[in-house]
Amino acid sequence: MAAFYGGGALYVNVYRASAKAKNLGRDDRVCCLVATPADGDGFDAALYRGHARELPVEEIFADNVPEGLAWARNPRSGGSQEQPDVPPEDSRKIGDTAGRIQRGKRTVFEISPDTVGMVRDVREA
Repeated sequence: MAAFYGGGALYVNVYRASAKAKNLGRDDRVCCLVATPADGDGFDAALYRGHARELPVEEIFADNVPEGLAWARNPRSGGSQEQPDVPPEDSRKIGDTAGRIQRGKRTVFEISPDTVGMVRDVREA
């Protein structure tokens, strides 16, 4: 799973056959904790609670999408609006996220927030 924020929503890229995708398909309520690395100098985390919606392929690959969705459909894009290259089926390669989405192996959920808040660092000093 990979998550990307941009355009007022969180975009989660998951394998379609994963437990996460199946659970979101049954119940759209979701709660995510988005955090900096736990072993970093400072620790910040946001609690992101909302509802998920699986995006159709046509919407994922539309010409003008929010930055978070641009990252989710092609993590190497740097958030660019440029359409990702999708190699033919017989020349697939590792890291071909866009191709996996188009072939139905991966999917993207848009998580719209109901509640967002910061989590306090409770680690011992």
